[in-house]
Amino acid sequence: MAATKKAEKDKVVISAINKKVLTFTIRNMQGSTLICHRFSDANMDKIEAKQQKAAKQARAARDPEAEFKSSLYSVNGNGTFGFPASGLKKACVRAATYTEGMPMTKARGAFHVIGDLLEIKGDKPEMRKDVVRLPNKHADIRYRGEFCEWEMEATVIYNENIISKEELMNLVNLAGFHVGLGDWRPECNGSHGMFEISG
Repeated sequence: MAATKKAEKDKVVISAINKKVLTFTIRNMQGSTLICHRFSDANMDKIEAKQQKAAKQARAARDPEAEFKSSLYSVNGNGTFGFPASGLKKACVRAATYTEGMPMTKARGAFHVIGDLLEIKGDKPEMRKDVVRLPNKHADIRYRGEFCEWEMEATVIYNENIISKEELMNLVNLAGFHVGLGDWRPECNGSHGMFEISG
């Protein structure tokens, strides 16, 4: 009898995945702009050249307009811009630390944002110029794209056995308030890139 109870207690139950799909739009919170900072092709080339021990090239004069354009995520090269879907996923996973009972490890597997880039709708990007501090404490200037009014539509697939629709939407809103997207977001001591579910 005791052995039977122990067997029942130790029994592992694996439920079938209850997949659901949710599409929603996130928009910026009032006054919170989105600052993009894509890792440029030029910087990628520099890293490859260094790893391949290629001869160093003379440093070219900076081109603010080119740096501004390279900071943006282009969608099909047609003048439309986007933001990595992985950025929204990471923000939501990070936001799990502001919940009760859902560790980041569980949130990471509970849902997935579909696609590579989420199209940004709203204002056209403007060039932003900021002074930043490098790791060596020297000052430098960054030219980045900034969206003042913006929104993005996202489609998420999730396991309703792990997280409900309401919990997922709450998690997205927590991510928008506590974590954010892009440079100078709340997670990095800023107030840019804050968002909420529209409607």
